[in-house]
Amino acid sequence: MWSYDEYGFLSDADIPGRQTAVPPPAAPWPDGTRPNWTGLEWRLLDYPPPPIPAPVPASVTPRQIRLALNKTGMRDAVEAAIAASGRDVRDWWEYALEIERAHPMVDAMLPALGLTSAQADDIFLLAGSL
Repeated sequence: MWSYDEYGFLSDADIPGRQTAVPPPAAPWPDGTRPNWTGLEWRLLDYPPPPIPAPVPASVTPRQIRLALNKTGMRDAVEAAIAASGRDVRDWWEYALEIERAHPMVDAMLPALGLTSAQADDIFLLAGSL
């Protein structure tokens, strides 16, 4: 069985529900092309390389993180967690010139907020775009 991705291009991954018993054309294929499943046959089509994901910013400004938290609905939960923390955490949140993604205080808050590391990365990506 040969699998194809959501765009119909031949995939090395085993994708249930996106498979065919029809073999694709034998490699090598012309540069920049890849077999694409039409539902009846494989055709060689231009294959754009997958987009490179944006890197998670190492740090963002306090304004950026607050705007991102507003947009995700997490601002009140973060503010409550900060208020319930010690003075060092409150001072860090209030006076930091930048909020670093790898800062231990950020990682320490994730479980209390019910966030995964990937979700925190998404918030930092959003913040970096604001």
